[in-house]
Amino acid sequence: MFGIFELWRQKKHTPEIIVSMTSYPPRMNRLQPVLKSIFKQNKKPDKIVLWLATSEFPRREDDLPAYLVNLAKKNKICIEWCQDLKPHKKYFYALQKYRDSIVITVDDDLIYPRDMIKCLLASYQKFPHAVSAMRSHVMHPQGEKFAPYARFTYEQNEIIGVPSMRLLATNGAGSLFPPRLLDLQYFDENLIKNLSLYTDDLWLKTVEVLSHVPVVQPRPFKSLRYVKNSQQIGLFYDNTLRGGNDINLEKIRNWFDSKFGKDCFRQKIFADSFDGNGATRPKPAQANTILYFVPHQDDELLSMGIDICFEAQKGNDVHVVLCTDGSKSCVRSRLNDGQDCALHSGHHHCQLSEQEFISARDAEFIESCRILGVAPENIHILPQRAVDGTLKADFAEKIIVQYLKQYGADAMVASIYFANGENQHQDHKNLGLAVYHLWQMGLIKQVRFFREPYCNDKKNIKFTAKSASPEIALRVCYASYAYGYWNPDANRYAIGYHSVPQDFVNLRRKMKTYYHELHR
Repeated sequence: MFGIFELWRQKKHTPEIIVSMTSYPPRMNRLQPVLKSIFKQNKKPDKIVLWLATSEFPRREDDLPAYLVNLAKKNKICIEWCQDLKPHKKYFYALQKYRDSIVITVDDDLIYPRDMIKCLLASYQKFPHAVSAMRSHVMHPQGEKFAPYARFTYEQNEIIGVPSMRLLATNGAGSLFPPRLLDLQYFDENLIKNLSLYTDDLWLKTVEVLSHVPVVQPRPFKSLRYVKNSQQIGLFYDNTLRGGNDINLEKIRNWFDSKFGKDCFRQKIFADSFDGNGATRPKPAQANTILYFVPHQDDELLSMGIDICFEAQKGNDVHVVLCTDGSKSCVRSRLNDGQDCALHSGHHHCQLSEQEFISARDAEFIESCRILGVAPENIHILPQRAVDGTLKADFAEKIIVQYLKQYGADAMVASIYFANGENQHQDHKNLGLAVYHLWQMGLIKQVRFFREPYCNDKKNIKFTAKSASPEIALRVCYASYAYGYWNPDANRYAIGYHSVPQDFVNLRRKMKTYYHELHR
């Protein structure tokens, strides 16, 4: 029975897969090996679309080789006619027409490994808010500009499985664009023609930066396998060897900065100078210890994530303590019992036990903390934590005192404010009350309280707003992906996103946290 439900789930919730490509007259007779390699993928696409410019084929099908016309008649491929936007044709029209589909771009001169689509789909499931690319370069700065394209880390294998703004996808080698990911207002033909007509990868990078979308390379790159004799004519010669990439990148930088502020383009690209595995800057000689006490998985990110990341980046000794098991969330019944799922536009029948559900929530929590910059040994899940909904103030006080004894009475204690409105969860309220009571007794010297996203009691206390820097905003954005990762085979069920999707949306839009401090 589980197998039937699993097949149904995959069919129901996997978006349509479109492979999109373009070509032009000199390569028409060499497309067969390329198409054959797509036909032989061990994960088949739903459709292969070939975009051709009407200006280059004035008689349309009559100008095409017979094998291509036959493939179209057999519905093996779909030929679409369009304006001539040069290499941009492979993505420009597909990402607009197939807005709700997964679009994978390929080139007309490469033979692709059989598992390319499968690899990209696995990456998409893990990073649904990033572009997944089989091949990428690391961009580098040089003074106030970019280093020459030739000095980028070419065909990089340094940043694998970690979304980064520094990565420049080479989209012809195979790139996956999730549904509705990019901001279509920048699909502007005039801008493309003026700034980057022959350098499609650079313009796509620009649109990704404008859309706050990173690139992730799912596995180490090996090599490209070209169709025989296909490289006699190619953009590589003009763009790379003759400096076309550098000219257009400078044009894009000037345009971007004139529109959004001086040096804005470079700052957005080079903001995420971290390795994605919890590595932080070296601790200063006088590092401060900060203990963040969290009622449930996702509260560390939604209420405190910007501050956690900020303190970790400063080199302070940041600890995050999870105080309950999160077991009673209504998301479990929604995943198990076939209720409507707005997130996936359907129903789920996951049959999760309570322990499996707790384990899945913990996995989201741990990944979020690591991306925020918390060292693995500083992520604490209590062996005898409270059951969700039963956390009492006196039990919370014992937890807090235990950690103060271990890490020092001078440590700052951070938690959620205990009077955040009528809708406040009792676990949140009692944890905050425990912190406040210990402060009143003099057992805590420094307290930092955070307002929750849904807080509607803004008159009770004055909170200070803290905005995320570009680097911290990117980390927080990436940490949110931990709560949106859907891969049941890996015990990941996007529980955070199923629970409070709008809170994650608001966090990514505003990138602010609100806190109030008490000192002795």
